[in-house]
Amino acid sequence: MNAADRIDDDRTWLIVGRVSKPHGVHGELVVEIITDFPERLTPGSEFGVGPDDGPEEFFEAHHVRFHKGGWLLGVAGLRSRDEVEGWRGRYLFLPEQGLDELPEGYVYEHHL
Repeated sequence: MNAADRIDDDRTWLIVGRVSKPHGVHGELVVEIITDFPERLTPGSEFGVGPDDGPEEFFEAHHVRFHKGGWLLGVAGLRSRDEVEGWRGRYLFLPEQGLDELPEGYVYEHHL
């Protein structure tokens, strides 16, 4: 079962990053971080990929590490540069956290 089979379509998805470029030959991606909580993207996390209006495809993070101010992301099941070359400029999405899960004093901009 892949991540797309497990996604709950009723969730609200938030942009957390933008793919800059592939990195190396093993399907890794350099991702610009666009979130106050970069620690939320972890190995095993399900995430969406798509244009800025919402995710179109869903995947699972294989590995994630910080690299030059962004993420270096490996995607489960994708192991070649050719498989991720078309991801340039696409956005990464994670599901919105419940308001009770946010640190005190934090709110989502779209709730203002």
